[in-house]
Amino acid sequence: MKTMRLLLLAFMGIVLFQGVNAQAPPFGVQMTNAGSIDTVIIGKRTPYFVMPDPVLNSGFAAAYDTNVLKAAQGLLSSWTWSVTAAGTIAKEGNSAEGDGPYVEIVWSTATTATISVAEVSAAPASCSDATPVTQSVQVIDTFDYIVANNPATQTTYLCAGAAPVNVQIDDYTYNGVQTNSTLNMKLDYRISRLNSDLSFNSQLHEAEDTLFQVAQPGASGAVVFWPAKQLYAIGGNITEYRFSFGAPAWGGAEDNGINDHITRKCDYLALATKDGSNPDQFTYYDQETVGSISDEKVFIVYPAPVTGPIYYVPNSFNK
Repeated sequence: MKTMRLLLLAFMGIVLFQGVNAQAPPFGVQMTNAGSIDTVIIGKRTPYFVMPDPVLNSGFAAAYDTNVLKAAQGLLSSWTWSVTAAGTIAKEGNSAEGDGPYVEIVWSTATTATISVAEVSAAPASCSDATPVTQSVQVIDTFDYIVANNPATQTTYLCAGAAPVNVQIDDYTYNGVQTNSTLNMKLDYRISRLNSDLSFNSQLHEAEDTLFQVAQPGASGAVVFWPAKQLYAIGGNITEYRFSFGAPAWGGAEDNGINDHITRKCDYLALATKDGSNPDQFTYYDQETVGSISDEKVFIVYPAPVTGPIYYVPNSFNK
């Protein structure tokens, strides 16, 4: 009899273990509870989820669906959420209920915020967790950058055969939070033939929405996005290479800029492709205005001059 009881308890343990592990947050593996602090940027809307108590919500055995009512998902409890002044709860659970295990918060102030949530069991007991779960959130401003901060760095003049150049933005402001990130830089560039007065002659090549991925620097300063680029006077003509982070001078939409892994993470709710594999779905940020000379970098390459023959008065003059 004792053996039978032990086997029964073991079986119950297996069932409970499987039931707990069958539960999952919305978006599946894209959400985590690992780590002591969450980092977000001002103005974005980010999701949060708390795992329901499996004893009080034994019918919940799938990934939480933010568009389905609690009862239809086997959820009997309710949840009480709060957030400090840096954020506003924009959606709580399903929009028709407002007391689910899920919230979306819009962040408004750069500070350290705290999210708090407590589960309350279903009536008639309506027992509330006396020790709510909290999550610290670091709310930060987006990074700043300047493509060209003085006329001398906006346009560079080169002679054919010059050493390769680093194509870069002049200033990137590092805030010490977004470490080990990859910066995505989206820009347009065009290669053109110029006349001798540097007016436009003809277009040789154009590439819109070109993506460069660069390791984020660990300090403020210049960021090279195309290192050691050899530039040529194509066809022996004066050749211009123009890299634009804004609306290109030759037309086109202004959807260029830079983002990093924290800004990309904060785009999560807006992504159609939730694994983040489509870089066009992320927000790209313009450069800061103060201190900016231009949102373009330009290189003009002159061909090596070909010196003509020397003319003189012929010896046959007035012969």
